[in-house]
Amino acid sequence: MPQIKDFVDKVKEDPVPSFTIDYKQGAPPVLHLFDADGNEAADPISISQWKAEHIFEFLQSKLS
Repeated sequence: MPQIKDFVDKVKEDPVPSFTIDYKQGAPPVLHLFDADGNEAADPISISQWKAEHIFEFLQSKLS
């Protein structure tokens, strides 16, 4: 999944506030959204087919 690797590389260069990456070998790439109390706010979102710029746009809309 080169688009996910591209996203991870960009996050390393320009971190996204309130965002962390947790690596799980063999697991598909998903986003987990949490509320201010640390509770999961929604079902995990599969991003395996998303382009890096779409992930950034989504995160900007949710984290701002």
